[in-house]
Amino acid sequence: MYLKKLELIGFKSFAQKTTLEFNRGVVSVVGPNGSGKSNIADAIRWALGEQSIKLLRGKRSEDVIFSGSSSKARLGMAEVSIHLDNEDRQMPVDYSEVVITRRVYRNGEGEYLLNNGPVRLQDIQLLLAKANFGQRSYSVIGQGMIDHILVASPAERKAFFDEAAGVRQFQIKREQAVSKLEQTEENLEQARMLLVEIEPHLRTLTRQVRRLERRGALETELQKFQLQYFSQRSLELLRRKKEYEGTGGRQLAKQKTHERDVLALQQELEKLEKEKSRQELFQGLQQQYSRVLEQKNAVMKEQAILEGAEELQAAKSGELNVVWLENRHRELLRSLTNLHEEIDSIAKEVATKERSLRDRHIRQETLLRDLEKLEARLEHLKQKTKERSVDPDALEADFRVLHEEFSAFKKALLEAGSERDLTKLKREVSRFDNRFASLLQKFGEAKASTRAEDVLAIQEEIASFFRTKDNLVNEIHELTRDCERRKERLLLLTESRKRLDEERERTERELERLSPVAGKGRTTATQRQKLDQQIRSFDAELQQLREQIVGFNQEEQKKKERLFELQKAFREKQQELNGVSAELNATRVEIAKLETRLDDLKNEIRAELPAGIADEVTRLTADDALPQTENEEKLLADINHAKHQLELIGGIDESVTSEYKMTEERFQSLSTQVTDMEESIGKLREIISELDATIKTQFQKSFQAINKEFGQYFKVLFNGGSAKLVLQETELVKEAQSEDEDQDDDTDDESGSAGDEKPKTAAARKPEKVIAGVEIIATPPGKRVSGITMLSGGEKALTSIALISAILSTRPSPFVVLDEVDAALDEANSQRFAAIIKELMKRSQFITITHNRATMQISSLLYGVTMSDDGVSKLLSIRMEDAEKVIKQHGNR
Repeated sequence: MYLKKLELIGFKSFAQKTTLEFNRGVVSVVGPNGSGKSNIADAIRWALGEQSIKLLRGKRSEDVIFSGSSSKARLGMAEVSIHLDNEDRQMPVDYSEVVITRRVYRNGEGEYLLNNGPVRLQDIQLLLAKANFGQRSYSVIGQGMIDHILVASPAERKAFFDEAAGVRQFQIKREQAVSKLEQTEENLEQARMLLVEIEPHLRTLTRQVRRLERRGALETELQKFQLQYFSQRSLELLRRKKEYEGTGGRQLAKQKTHERDVLALQQELEKLEKEKSRQELFQGLQQQYSRVLEQKNAVMKEQAILEGAEELQAAKSGELNVVWLENRHRELLRSLTNLHEEIDSIAKEVATKERSLRDRHIRQETLLRDLEKLEARLEHLKQKTKERSVDPDALEADFRVLHEEFSAFKKALLEAGSERDLTKLKREVSRFDNRFASLLQKFGEAKASTRAEDVLAIQEEIASFFRTKDNLVNEIHELTRDCERRKERLLLLTESRKRLDEERERTERELERLSPVAGKGRTTATQRQKLDQQIRSFDAELQQLREQIVGFNQEEQKKKERLFELQKAFREKQQELNGVSAELNATRVEIAKLETRLDDLKNEIRAELPAGIADEVTRLTADDALPQTENEEKLLADINHAKHQLELIGGIDESVTSEYKMTEERFQSLSTQVTDMEESIGKLREIISELDATIKTQFQKSFQAINKEFGQYFKVLFNGGSAKLVLQETELVKEAQSEDEDQDDDTDDESGSAGDEKPKTAAARKPEKVIAGVEIIATPPGKRVSGITMLSGGEKALTSIALISAILSTRPSPFVVLDEVDAALDEANSQRFAAIIKELMKRSQFITITHNRATMQISSLLYGVTMSDDGVSKLLSIRMEDAEKVIKQHGNR
């Protein structure tokens, strides 16, 4: 396993994507100070999970992101990917190449990826520990780490040797096991406390369940009686309700028929009331009559002029008397004609008015009879409502008294101690049943008595009748007065016609006597006849127009009469509809009473019977039949007897069984959990003990090997001298048992003797030696040094290099990054250090960041790092094999 490739994007000074490819040999990174060489080591350490920003030479997490320069903007993200060749499966994952990626954003959010899949930091650390390298120990050795190994405290040095000894993966597992152990012990304590709380309650529930089981037979028998009793009552009410519903259906059909008739009459009335008046036709007749009358007057004026001329001529010829008689005769004929027409018109109008007056009287008598019927219905309904009305306060008082009596009855039933007392109380049950039935009936009547719509409807109809009657009286009064006036006028006109007839007869006799004289000397007879003919034509036309006007008035009168007839028919149909509606409402009230009783019965059934049986009873219909019927009083007695037996057993909540099952299941579950957690705790302690033994054994074994190699490498680097590693140990008093086991012991001791406690406690404690730190003792040749701090800077560097070389020789890491470790070495020591690296490179891959010429000489690949004016680090690379070929070909220039 080795490092194949390193990719950097936006990490510190590497703003652009930078890729470094490595081989199994020594790879050296060179370049001037400040060019960003050490950022490569920081990138590897950071990608391997380093959390200390200070160790990465920063203050905040965003300091690892390229912060920009005068010519290049800062970036928002940094990413480093390490490509590891895993062909040998040293890392326990099924990948030939493992890519570990760490990414961070400027807002502080970050993520870890393993082959582009998100993982946790803990997973990365455990995986690296199993592959025998990490981010903080000897896999990446920074510039100040050489001195830090020597100046660190023994305890800090111990953590370094833990990772060097390869026990870090076991320590991680031990930490996880200890954390899980603590959590399991806490959960175990909580489970035990719950068991202590649940156990007494479970014992109580067990006793209650046993008592509840004895009630099963009685409850089955009670349910059988209740099923028979409630089924019989339900069927009785359902059948009565079905009968009322059939009656109500027929009444509803009848009501709808009457409603359609009333609606048709109402629509016809509205049509007549909303019909436009034919006033335009009447005005046209009047205008035509006036026009003909004007034409007639014009002809009569011409006739008068002609007559005047004849009179003048007659006066000259001595025939003035004859002319006057003729004029008078014509005037009398015209007057008689007008009188005759007016008398005929008035006679027709009087006849029409009298017919209308007779119709009004008939309607008045009908209205009075209908009004008497409505008043009788109203009085009957008021009396009925008054008889059926129930005082709500009285009804509430009756319910309260009945409740108090029933409470006393229940108390007496519970306290009954003999069969005689029970027999006496059984008789009270029937009385209570009758009382309840009576109150329910009163309650239904109270609901029915509150229906005042029928009374209001009748009162509104009576008010409408009174308004119609008043209008009818006014019409009769107006028609009577009009008839009397017209009759008086007709009498006067008749007398006038009689006088004019007498005068006409005298005039005609006189004209007959003077007729021989009248024909002489007149020359305008033909013209006068023509005018008379025109006047008669106009009179005929006027007579026709008058008849049309009279016919128009008669038609309007017929419409009014039709309106009155429709109103009468509407009232009659409305009365019939109200009667049917009242009957239907009464039927609905009875149905509502039965539905109320059924609802109350259903509520009682649901309260008394289980859900399944209650549903079976409530689903009964009126057509269902029971196989057998029992006396309801006997069934009630059996029900009360069964209930009394159940009360003697005692009232136990029905949910106690489910509560018992839940509590028992919870108790068993907690007991199982306690057992499992106790086993888990034992296994975890065994695992921790095994891990402790493994850690101790492997640490000591690796420590001895490192100590041996340390002495040898020290002699190689110093050409003599001696060096060794010394473990510092301390004794700790370790508890052999946990707190939970101590509590168990305390619980067990309650039943035992108090004298057994002290020996157990004493035996539970025993001393144990624990490694607290590692001390380094180094003595260069020719010196007697009392402590590591007395060494010079170069001696400290060589001592640290000897220690690191010993670790790498004993526990080789897949790859090692050395960041200017050889900076403090002189030429001779540099040669020795290069020889050691050349020897160790057979086991590990080395990546060195150096200025040392000796280190560069053993490198197979060189990377040069430069930094341009924009503050961005850039790479140059060269393979030493290619360089040697060039030198051989072109020479060393």
